[in-house]
Order: sequence, then C-alpha cells, then structure tokens
Amino acid sequence: MLRILIISEHMQRGKRVLDAVYRKETEQIVSKTKNMLRIQGGTEYIVVLPESRYLKGQRADQIILD
Repeated sequence: MLRILIISEHMQRGKRVLDAVYRKETEQIVSKTKNMLRIQGGTEYIVVLPESRYLKGQRADQIILD
C-alpha cells in the first residue's frame, strides 16, 4: 500500500490538491472523506497541516508539499 501525504499551508489548498487527484485518477475510488482519498490499488492520499500535532504519528511513502 502506497501512502502519500499532502502537507499544505492551508487546508483549503490541500483539499484542492486532493480534488485534482480525484478528478485525474484512473483507478476506481474506494472511499473519499474530506481529508483522505483511497484508491482501489491501495494508494491513500491524506491532507494534513504542517504543524507538529498533525504530523505526529504520520508515516508516508511520498510527500507532496504545497
């Protein structure tokens, strides 16, 4: 399972990135919440703010900085 963390300065911008991924993804979407997107192939996209309280306990295979 691939876990991609989207770290955005503002949550609204992070959600826009998540929406762009949602529109362009070719695999079937398994679930979508306001801060996470899960693809059938096992990829998870998660949006978090760049503060230590949100980043604690998070692990990721890739990171997108916005």
